[in-house]
Amino acid sequence: MIDLSHNLLQGRIPRSLANCTMLEFLDLGNNQIADLFPSWLGTLPELKVLMLQSNRFHGEIGEPDTGFVFPKLRIIDLSHNRFSGKLPSKYFQCWNAIKVANKSQLKYMQDQPGQSLNYILPSSSAYTFGYSLQYIYAYSITMVNKGIEMNYGKVSNFLTSIILSNNKLIGKIPTSISELKGLNCLNLSGNNLLGHIPSSLGNLTVLESLDLSNNNLSGEIPRQLAELTSLAVFDVSDNNLTGQIPQGKQFNTFENSSFEGNPGLCGKPLSRNCEISESSQKEDQDSESPFEFGWKTFTTRINACSCLCGSINAGSSLFNHVHLEWLSLSDNDFYLSKIPSGILNLSRLSHLNPSSSSFSGQISSEIVELSKFVSLDLSGNLFLKLQKTSLQNLAEDLTNLELFNLNEVNISSCIPHSSANLSSLTYFSLEACRSLGEVPVTIFQIPNVYFLNVRFNLKLAGCFTRI
Repeated sequence: MIDLSHNLLQGRIPRSLANCTMLEFLDLGNNQIADLFPSWLGTLPELKVLMLQSNRFHGEIGEPDTGFVFPKLRIIDLSHNRFSGKLPSKYFQCWNAIKVANKSQLKYMQDQPGQSLNYILPSSSAYTFGYSLQYIYAYSITMVNKGIEMNYGKVSNFLTSIILSNNKLIGKIPTSISELKGLNCLNLSGNNLLGHIPSSLGNLTVLESLDLSNNNLSGEIPRQLAELTSLAVFDVSDNNLTGQIPQGKQFNTFENSSFEGNPGLCGKPLSRNCEISESSQKEDQDSESPFEFGWKTFTTRINACSCLCGSINAGSSLFNHVHLEWLSLSDNDFYLSKIPSGILNLSRLSHLNPSSSSFSGQISSEIVELSKFVSLDLSGNLFLKLQKTSLQNLAEDLTNLELFNLNEVNISSCIPHSSANLSSLTYFSLEACRSLGEVPVTIFQIPNVYFLNVRFNLKLAGCFTRI
């Protein structure tokens, strides 16, 4: 087992790992590793778990060469990277360890006393479905579906999961995935996938979580999916799906949020009956582009977490929605462009989230004019800067803030004492933002804060005896 997750590791994965022929578990998640997909790890004969999420991996996953097929892989998480190209259909064909659906045929990992690991796999995008998997090395697995824990005891080899969410993957969902009959969790959300949902996914009889949200999928939801009696988590929101939502069995338990953002879908649990009105047809015809359609459809809340690329002009029609209250632009790639000044037109905005979207430059001090802010999340933009005076103005004027997240934003200054003015604040995070000087005692006096994070600021000092 090798776990180097949640550090600031950079560079490439050392090739010497290929010598670890007995390695079963490799976790390099939540670092700053910039590399291509390490296909050469596919030679490791015992590797069962590969976690590379939340790094800077890029390029195509590609297809396996002979002898590089990850023969025993059961869990892989490549989410929140910059992988591009098509889904790796040939790899799906080679992962024989995920093709077994009969639990009685599976073997346990060998007991290794003294070695244990609790690991939470990420849920669907935006973490809205409460689905997580707890992997306990060599002893047990606890799966949590919508808050309900399912204990699998000492069967570590049972859990199987493929998580490729929040990348830049394109193309169709390959039917070869349907060969993985032992698959429990499949998350392909937050990519640019096209085409229909394969009806052959109905062959995945032990599938418990399926997240295909935030893509460009079209066509109808296959009725075969309604036969998956183990399916506890299902999300196809924010696609271009049409037709009637299948009914029966597990589909009767899914909520509106599983299907929202598909104007062509109808039937329960949505309030839309399966009749297409002339007005809705006309709106589709008048729409000039997917972008414009999106801005016209949602007038008080816009969620554009879809791996968008490019930049947003200050004159974009997005900023004509003066009644907009909620704007999320997270998990995109805006090519180090500046946060558009047009946001200042949205005087009613209370929630703004442009996190992890490759914004850069100085954050305008005029942002304090948006006095209704309740939630402001600027995190994950490494090249975004916030001057000392702007930070002070934010702390002094945005008194309604409840969530304030500046993780990885370059502030390179002291944490202002005026932060104590944020009396409504409940979540305050300044992780790895290059803060200087002493930690002001006043931030520990904010009355309602339940989460305060200032870790990984190496030039931050202070004395706990003063707190």
